[in-house]
Amino acid sequence: MRPVLLRIPTPWGDVPIFSFGIMLVLAFLIGTWLAARRARREGVPPEAMWDIAIYVFFGGVVGARILHMILFPQPGNLWQQMVRFVKIWEGGLVFYGSLIGGGIGFILAHMAIMRRLGIRTWQVADLITPSLALGICFGRIGCFLNGCCFGNVADPSVPAWLTVRFPPLSMPHRALAERGYQTLFGFALASPQDTQRDARTVVLVEPDSPAAKAGLQAGDVILEVNGQPIDNGDVLRQHLNQLRLQASGPHAAIPDLHLALTVMRQGSVLRPDSTDGVAPFRPPWSLPLYPTQLISALDGLVLYGLLTLYYPLRRRYGEIFAAFLATYAVSRFFIEQIRSDTPRLWAGMTFSQLVSVAILITAVLFWLALYRWGEKPAQELCSCQPVSTSVP
Repeated sequence: MRPVLLRIPTPWGDVPIFSFGIMLVLAFLIGTWLAARRARREGVPPEAMWDIAIYVFFGGVVGARILHMILFPQPGNLWQQMVRFVKIWEGGLVFYGSLIGGGIGFILAHMAIMRRLGIRTWQVADLITPSLALGICFGRIGCFLNGCCFGNVADPSVPAWLTVRFPPLSMPHRALAERGYQTLFGFALASPQDTQRDARTVVLVEPDSPAAKAGLQAGDVILEVNGQPIDNGDVLRQHLNQLRLQASGPHAAIPDLHLALTVMRQGSVLRPDSTDGVAPFRPPWSLPLYPTQLISALDGLVLYGLLTLYYPLRRRYGEIFAAFLATYAVSRFFIEQIRSDTPRLWAGMTFSQLVSVAILITAVLFWLALYRWGEKPAQELCSCQPVSTSVP
């Protein structure tokens, strides 16, 4: 996981360059270059593909962001929502939203470019579609680096090398803590409603966690955190929450995050530098999760390969696009089964699974319509020069 790929120093501070944004740019540039190459072979102006791609790309990003904000609303005024809209590096692009937004962008490109140049609609759709699959590959690698779109907690029988763990206080780790799968710092505190115990009392230490290995024990009362005195449970929770906030955002310093605790144990004050004290430790990593981002990236790469192989075999314009809709809908449906960041809406299915079913039905109907009314591809243009048979 590496949300910030690099930082550019400026007189006003370091400017973070986000991994997710880099992956989106690579998807656009490489995908459009490949589509332009396919277009040249079919006699379609390559420069037109670049113009069309700009419409589709920006329409897709806007559509993906809007759908995410609809599905996962957060409180805030209009200005706060606009700022949230821009922060795509925090996660929040729904592919089916990009499909809708990209479709709208394609319609605008048809009106502004394709109609003027006399380019066939479904021919262009076929030219772009393999690049869409490749874009999924790049995008999901960006998701993995960003830490979003993560999977469920892996079954203990699954080998460790088939799972992935995310750094302390990362997005997946925080989500697991909110759902009660693990704690944020490797230990749990007494409830504020528990009047029988000091709210600074440790009531649980996760087995084999860094806190447990550092010597923290249930029953310890935390008196100081990183040298700062802790007077009561509210102050302790506020301090731990500040540490959590420091570990999120573009300026996070997770590698430097550690906890040095001074505790009271059986009436004795134990400092972190003492022989019997709790050694400084870092928060734990997340539990092993299914690597859904990498599985989705592999899925996109496989789809790109299959669509590229099938491309010269198509019988109607639009077949490649229909094949992509059908195959991606099926693969996405099953990948959603091991995703953990999306709620179940109806019949145990997520929003993306419900849309996948609708997309699959639409793709089948579209395929049938192509064979009834679709246009057959024209003979591909040959760049070879004819050989003269005349005798000088």
